[in-house]
Amino acid sequence: MASAVLSSAALVTWLVTGLGAVPLRAQDAPRMVSYCAAEGAESRAALASLRALEELVDDPTASVETVADRYRELVASPCFVSMGDGEAPLASRAAMYVWWHEGGQDWLWHFAHGRGAGAFDVRLPPSPRPTLSLESSPTDHPLRALLCSEVDAACGLETAGWALRAAEAFEAHAARDRERERMQAAEADADQDVIAEATQEGRIAQCARAVNDVPSAERFPRWRACVSAARDQTSVLPVGRIHAPTRGWLVLRGRRGHYAYCDELRAYDLATGAAHLASRCGRLLGGVPQETLTVTSGRVPIDALREAAWMLLLADLVDRHHVSSLEVSVPANVPSRWDPNVLAAQGRGSGWGSSAQTRLDWAWAEGSRVLARGTLTWPDSDRAAESHAASLVRIAEAALAPGCAPAILPRGLALGTDTLGVSPVDADAETLRRTADALEVALRAARAPRCR
Repeated sequence: MASAVLSSAALVTWLVTGLGAVPLRAQDAPRMVSYCAAEGAESRAALASLRALEELVDDPTASVETVADRYRELVASPCFVSMGDGEAPLASRAAMYVWWHEGGQDWLWHFAHGRGAGAFDVRLPPSPRPTLSLESSPTDHPLRALLCSEVDAACGLETAGWALRAAEAFEAHAARDRERERMQAAEADADQDVIAEATQEGRIAQCARAVNDVPSAERFPRWRACVSAARDQTSVLPVGRIHAPTRGWLVLRGRRGHYAYCDELRAYDLATGAAHLASRCGRLLGGVPQETLTVTSGRVPIDALREAAWMLLLADLVDRHHVSSLEVSVPANVPSRWDPNVLAAQGRGSGWGSSAQTRLDWAWAEGSRVLARGTLTWPDSDRAAESHAASLVRIAEAALAPGCAPAILPRGLALGTDTLGVSPVDADAETLRRTADALEVALRAARAPRCR
C-alpha cells in the first residue's frame, strides 16, 4: 500500500484551498482501483448482499448492531473499494432508515451494479443525519423529558406537522440563499465563471477544469471531492420526534429593532399562553435615545407559542446536509482508474448578516431552574432554523390579546441573563445592564389581572 507524508506547507495548502491531495513520492507505486465489472461475479455477489441488507433496514425488529455488521461486511467487499468517503449512520436504526431512503440505498446500488464499457457516472450519497431520541441521547440531555423512543411510532405526533412546516421553511431559506448568491455575482459584474459558480450545475462544471493539471492517479478522487463540495445543501432537523413543550415558561430578552427599537423582557407560560412583557422603546435621534417603559400582560395562542418554543429548543441541532443522492457524469479528462490512498477534501460555505440584526437570549425555565437556553438572531438569520424560529415567535406574538392573563408570573422565575445583545455602536454595556435591570424590576412588580 502506498504511503505518503504530508508536510506542514502541503497541509496548509490542502486546508486553505480545499482542493489538495497527499503528494506521491516518485518511488511510490500506487495501487489503482476502479469500479467492478457490470454483471461480473463480484457485482452479482455485491447485489445479493445488498438485497439482504435492504431487508434488514426495512425490518423494524432488526437490531442496530445487526444492521451495522451487515453494512460493514458489504462495504468491505471488492465492489466498494472505490466508494470514497461516504458513510452511513450506523449508530441509530432511525437515522439509518432515513439515510437509506433519502438516497443511501441508491448510492450503494451504484457500486454494486458496477460499470460497463464507455463513459460512466458517479453517485454521491446523502449526508447522515444526527439522531435525537431517548436511545441516542445522554440521560442529562436538556431535552430528555421531551424525547421519544425510536421504536414508539405514536410518540410526538403532535409536532409532526411542525416538522413538515420547518422543512418547507428550510428549503425556502436555502432557495433564497442560492438566489442571493446568483444575484450578488451578477450585480458585481463578475465574469461568467464566477456567475456560474453561484449554481450547483456551474460549480460542478468547474470541477472538471480544476483537476486538469493534477497527476492522473489523483484526478478522480480530487474531482469527486470537488463535486461533493459543489452540491447544494439544505438545513434539516435531526432524526426523531419530540413532544411539544407544554410546561414551564419561555423567556425572551433583548433588543428588537435598530433606529427604532425596543429593549424587551418577555415571559410566556407554555401551559396556558399567559404573556407578561416589559418594554423600553425608543428611537436613535442623532445618537440620543428617547425612551419610555411599559408593562403589558395578556395571552397568546398556545399552539403558536409552543411551536415557537419547540423550534427554539431544536434550532442549535439543525445543520446543513445533502438531503438526497446525486448522480453526475464523469468528464472525459478524469480517468476511470485512480489511487484510493489520495486524500482529497473540499468545503464551501456562505453566510450573511446585517447591522440591523440583534441577539435575543431565550430560556426555557421552570421556577428558578433553567431547563434549556440559547440565543436567537433577530429578526432573521443566515441560519435557516433561527430564521424560522424568529418567524414563529413573531406569529405567536402578533396574536397577543392584552388584558387579563391566565397565569401570573411565578415568584422567583428565572428570567435569563442581565444583558441585551446589541451592537456597542448603538449602546454601551453599562446602559444596557441598567436597562435590563429596570425591565426585570418592572416585570416582577407588575400585578396583571388574572383571567377567571
